[in-house]
Amino acid sequence: DADNLNGSTAVRLSPNGQYAVATAFRSKTAVLYQRDATDGTLTRLDVVQNGIDGVEGLQWPIEAAFSPDSRFVHIMASGGPGRAHGTRAGCVTAFHISDKGKLDFIETNSGQDGCFSNARGIVVHPDEKTIVVTSSDAGTLVVMDRDDTTGRTTVRQVIRDEQGEVHTLSGAFSVALSPDAQFVYTSAGRFQGDNAIGVYKFDKTGKLALVQEIVNDEGELVNFVGGNEITVSPDGRNVYAVASLSESLACFARDLKTGKLRF
Repeated sequence: DADNLNGSTAVRLSPNGQYAVATAFRSKTAVLYQRDATDGTLTRLDVVQNGIDGVEGLQWPIEAAFSPDSRFVHIMASGGPGRAHGTRAGCVTAFHISDKGKLDFIETNSGQDGCFSNARGIVVHPDEKTIVVTSSDAGTLVVMDRDDTTGRTTVRQVIRDEQGEVHTLSGAFSVALSPDAQFVYTSAGRFQGDNAIGVYKFDKTGKLALVQEIVNDEGELVNFVGGNEITVSPDGRNVYAVASLSESLACFARDLKTGKLRF
């Protein structure tokens, strides 16, 4: 499907297993599919494209995340409306999945002060009220409030590299949640910046606080250059991160109580 999937970067399945959504940056589209639970095949339901039928925020779509109830899709674009601080101003765009299997455009959130510039990682919290985004050019970890009825979002918190005790968000790329949804893990360095892993914990107000930073060549972690995707094992006992430039995979043991990592 070259017209709709030109430059495809991600395909994600809905939690209920009924849908899949794909993003494609060259065609500036998001494509919704129906998934057959018996044989796993996909049937295209809808295509939304930037600038068509009032849709915005798909200038450079590269990632997507379903809401836990599978009723909404949040598409992340690394480049969005306008430019901020001389770099691409990314955004997060919300769609509702209608009863007819259509992606209904809701809104585009461009954040504040360029906090989504070259956005690269997105995850929706199981509480349905929180989204977390990492952005490479901005060097940020952003926590968003999400209305679980309308799908609309606002910025709750922006953590920036080199502010306070945070020193590993330059080039922030991927983000992952622990299975208990109390901790957030970041990886940085794919295109620029720090080659490092960050660990954060949600407090009682729903904001994140730094727990730990692990930097390449500053301890046991070595040969980790170009930090790309990071993921937590389903049992929560391990964290894995790939580094594209060094062509390596880093493995960590995870403390279930503190969230801290041991190489």
